[in-house]
Amino acid sequence: MQLAIEIVKPSVELVTPAEWLPQMAKIIEYCGRLCHKTEGLAGEKTDGFIRKVARKLRHESIEEHSSICFHFVGSRSFSHQLVRHRLNAISQESQRYCDYSNSKYGNCLKVLCPPNIAEVPDGLVAYADFDDETGWPKNQGAEGGPLTLSYEHHASSVMPPLLVGPAILANKRFVRWAITALRCYWQYLTDRAEGVPAEDAREALQNACKTEVAFSASARQWRHVIAMRCDKHAQWQIRGLATDVLRILNEHMPACFGDLAEKFLGPEIDS
Repeated sequence: MQLAIEIVKPSVELVTPAEWLPQMAKIIEYCGRLCHKTEGLAGEKTDGFIRKVARKLRHESIEEHSSICFHFVGSRSFSHQLVRHRLNAISQESQRYCDYSNSKYGNCLKVLCPPNIAEVPDGLVAYADFDDETGWPKNQGAEGGPLTLSYEHHASSVMPPLLVGPAILANKRFVRWAITALRCYWQYLTDRAEGVPAEDAREALQNACKTEVAFSASARQWRHVIAMRCDKHAQWQIRGLATDVLRILNEHMPACFGDLAEKFLGPEIDS
């Protein structure tokens, strides 16, 4: 049985139409002016009003009158952290209902590799022929020597696979990691072939597995997520994705996110 893992990179995409975000700022302003009975001034100084009321006066509840959705691609380690945030709408790729033994996956499981293991290019595919009885790659070194893998890099859909250079082959840490990921996938496929339900076979899969999450939250909740996850102590993956979210939100709703952009993006926002 030939198995493969494809290494993908974390990513985030704004699902809410970008042109809606300035309108949400106007809704936030309207709700704030309702409290102060200054509705007649709505639209004249939207950003200034939000900064004064929500930031200086700490009347942050007005920012709850919004909903912004992002689509994340990350590992299960990332999603375990993201779903801890409350008061949000979350829809996640289900390992119970997504059967990774289905032919549409082509015996290739998408995973994410931590940069502390190896800096791996997006789209790298590691594969090996497995012995159906032992669950070990057939190309094991002589006399139980070190295991080896074959690698390809799919640069694009129109280019043929490119052979990855010897550097990745020499990275023993990555080879060990890839072998482990492949063996877990072999266990999953073997269990499924023997009739084990997907909801049980998934127990063999790693946190490295790719997952996708749709996450909707108000501007107030996004501020909380960003403040927690852009912090230098946050894990690398969720920090990078939260930083990307902040860049997008600051571009379209600076009154709501400008102070966080100054704190976490610094000189970047002036370039």
